[in-house]
Amino acid sequence: MLKIGICIQDKKFERHVVRLVKGMLLQQETPEFESIPVEALLNKNSEMFSGYPVIIIDEQLFHKEGVQTVQYLTRIRPDVEIILVEGEKEDTVSGLRYHVFAYQMKRLKQRELSTAIVDKLRQTTENPQFIVIRFDGEEISIPVRDIMYAESRNRHIILHTVMGEYEYSEKMYTLESVLVTEGFVRCHQSYIVSKKYVTDIDSNGIWLEQECIPVGRTYKDIIRNELSDVADSQTVNDTKTEKQGALLGVRGLYDGAVFNFRPEERIIIGRSEKAADLRLELPLISRMHCIIIYHDEDDCYEVVDFSKNGTFLKGKKRLAPDTGYILKLGEEISFGDCDNVYRLG
Repeated sequence: MLKIGICIQDKKFERHVVRLVKGMLLQQETPEFESIPVEALLNKNSEMFSGYPVIIIDEQLFHKEGVQTVQYLTRIRPDVEIILVEGEKEDTVSGLRYHVFAYQMKRLKQRELSTAIVDKLRQTTENPQFIVIRFDGEEISIPVRDIMYAESRNRHIILHTVMGEYEYSEKMYTLESVLVTEGFVRCHQSYIVSKKYVTDIDSNGIWLEQECIPVGRTYKDIIRNELSDVADSQTVNDTKTEKQGALLGVRGLYDGAVFNFRPEERIIIGRSEKAADLRLELPLISRMHCIIIYHDEDDCYEVVDFSKNGTFLKGKKRLAPDTGYILKLGEEISFGDCDNVYRLG
């Protein structure tokens, strides 16, 4: 039985949200709903997120405690889809009625919310495999489907995922025994790659978009057999031309630099080595400055700022914190100061 966690203080509002979500899932297997203590959320207990593919949280709980929602969730980095809801009460002749609004880092219509929940439950059913690791003093679960490749370095494993890098203590052969049945192949004494992220193979190695993974001499025949179909398919379909998000430095310290990222990949920009996916070494950049997501279907970018010094458009307009902005290609953006300028490409 699939479970959805629900963390709402007002029990009447909780029952209303449960009925609403059940109504969205009439054609699906109805999941079990479990109430999560509000104290666990406010005490920043990351264990509350484990065991659920989806958690529904009343966003008003954050506001009442003066907590910045995006900054909090980004720091916790839970391996779960977070649906934030808020409700407006209305007293009617027939009784209390709620108007419900939902967010998933951006505002969703009810139909979109239903699709998001159904997709997440379907993904969980199709591929429930996780790797549990110790990272930053906490035990977290990494979905195997999000791992692009694993690297062994100095007796540690570095998992390179669509959400960032995670380093922990483990032996490569132990990890290989888990991943080999999940669509991964060993290509080097220090590398294991996921077949589904391979975009090309040439004399230099295995390509995962713009990143090249080396192939050891003793693994060449294995790779030739394991990835021959992948290589042929990628050559025919020319997936290297797939649209990507890009941040282009146009003025300042990073003038001429190009940072690429995958569609729908949530990129955290900041100074923190551990938390940021894209590190910018500038004095006014916060540890976790903002989030950028490239939506390839609409060919646009979504930006959410949660910094102290701000994120600016064209050096003038400062983005309101914890608010999603949809930006077009070609927009110029600055982080913390207006001396260093980037273009969304």
